[in-house]
Amino acid sequence: LGAGGVARSIAVEAIRRGADVTVLNRTEERARSLANALGCRSGALDQVPAVYDVLINCSPDPMPIRGDAIREGSIAMDVVYVPKETCFIQEALKRGCSIVYGEEMFFNQAARQTAFWFDR
Repeated sequence: LGAGGVARSIAVEAIRRGADVTVLNRTEERARSLANALGCRSGALDQVPAVYDVLINCSPDPMPIRGDAIREGSIAMDVVYVPKETCFIQEALKRGCSIVYGEEMFFNQAARQTAFWFDR
């Protein structure tokens, strides 16, 4: 969810690992532009597929989609790390989703940056 820099980075890595990616964004043209560049599908935020395994909120909106679009039992992540439990994460928890908190991405980025700059 989202079509900015973080969404691009996550989509690139997901595709590299073999994921079937769909980029959804408030501005459908922006989603389409990113999806065309990456070779994946796109749509508007109200077009969340009925079936998916992972849903990642990369938008600044704490709840960019309807809560009922979050599929029960899926994996949900919000890249925001403050607050830890955004509206998106709270809604995903209600639906029994496995959660990846934004701070996990933040900590992993920090560890890789530290290794890059200081462990050479």
